[in-house]
Amino acid sequence: ERQWLAKLEGLAANMRAETQMDGYVLQRFAHKKTEQGRRRKHQPGGWWNTSVARTGSAVSESVADFTHPEVESLDQIYAAAVGMHGLLRDRVCYWALHSNGCFMVRPPRGQKGPPEIVKWAEAMQNEEVASRVKWGDLKKDQRAIEKVMRSYKGRVARLVDICRQSIVFCSVEDLYTCLKMIKKDPEIKVYSVKNRLTPAYEARATAGYRDVNLNLGIVTEDTNHLGLAQHVCEVQLLLAQFATLKNDAGHRRYVAFRNARGL
Repeated sequence: ERQWLAKLEGLAANMRAETQMDGYVLQRFAHKKTEQGRRRKHQPGGWWNTSVARTGSAVSESVADFTHPEVESLDQIYAAAVGMHGLLRDRVCYWALHSNGCFMVRPPRGQKGPPEIVKWAEAMQNEEVASRVKWGDLKKDQRAIEKVMRSYKGRVARLVDICRQSIVFCSVEDLYTCLKMIKKDPEIKVYSVKNRLTPAYEARATAGYRDVNLNLGIVTEDTNHLGLAQHVCEVQLLLAQFATLKNDAGHRRYVAFRNARGL
């Protein structure tokens, strides 16, 4: 495992260098602000009023090439997250299938017990098992508001984990394979990579929890057409040992830890 941990850190470092990101990752509008848009910013129907949340499509103006303005409305972020939810789930299923990835699966109806870890290559062959996969839900609005006010001082554009999914792995080698697939995926734009599996990571900051955390976007003809290509999602790649700790009781302990730190 040490060999693969070292290779994982090298790959993550390479991906971080390629992102060339300075400062925070932000949610931004699908279209770019233009000279014309700047002049009518405060008028009805201005560029802030033509986001995916209002029209469902990107703006086609191309007067000048300014940066994409950051989103200032939680409703707009959620509107884009709803559109990205199924697209991200399809993508993580593809990555899991080709890297021995697993998902957490609930017990059959009427039975009690903790979720079990099942390889997607096996679960997808059984419709009943696939229907019990615990997919990541959109972040609850109450927690989103709490995070914006506690951690981001009201800056909603810093919420980049409304739409999120996780993939579980039984070995560091498989996790590395998946991360390499993500890096090579031509339709994925990676904004940030946090490798919490490196021994150098101070795990006390996350109550001992470790994973590889990515912020990324899906850039395709469809997402461009729908105005979703700028939306930032979160993907967690974690080892089975940590996935089993993310049960209801474990989550309650983490929430208590998070609240104590004011996060």
